[in-house]
Amino acid sequence: MTDTKSHKRRRVDMTMHLTETLSAHRTEQKRDALNRSTEKAGLRRVRTHSLRHSYATIRLMKGHNVGDVSYQLGHSGIKITYDVYAHWMPGQFKSEVDELDALHPVHPIRTRKRHHNNIHKDFNSFS
Repeated sequence: MTDTKSHKRRRVDMTMHLTETLSAHRTEQKRDALNRSTEKAGLRRVRTHSLRHSYATIRLMKGHNVGDVSYQLGHSGIKITYDVYAHWMPGQFKSEVDELDALHPVHPIRTRKRHHNNIHKDFNSFS
């Protein structure tokens, strides 16, 4: 289904071969446009798929919602996103762990000081 110049929808029947040929042509056009853009910007050439990984990695490193990133990437489930990108989420649960302190007031932990001199005296007494 496509829109015409008059903005009316119409169906055009095509053979499978023509559909594949047009799809390949469109992919090539996109790749050429990307290459021209990166060249004009003075950047090295990148594959379109690399941009997809960059998009996901940047969002996850910024702490964006993994479910949303997964949806935007078109993954069939969030597990795929975790399996591929989890290593780019350092300390991903740090904020959740830090929230545990808010559950109860924090009381300083008292520790007993060890008297190193006494330990040495006791040790020396065994000689």
